[in-house]
Amino acid sequence: MEIRAPKLHNLVTITLNEFRGLDCEVAFLGLLLSWAPALEKLKINIPEGTSDHCAFRATKKLLALPRASTKAKIIVT
Repeated sequence: MEIRAPKLHNLVTITLNEFRGLDCEVAFLGLLLSWAPALEKLKINIPEGTSDHCAFRATKKLLALPRASTKAKIIVT
């Protein structure tokens, strides 16, 4: 099934809380990054207790995703 790209031309900031790095979360953020040409900031909040290895692996996946916006910064806290 193909997902049609919505128009997210006004989306500037995304904040995702309780990010655990699941494949479905990364895929969802990948879609948002590819659909939001005005995006400036994607802030990911990783919950306490998440292992450093898991957080690093998820961050590495996110940074490798293509972005529609050349200004988009990914901030992981």
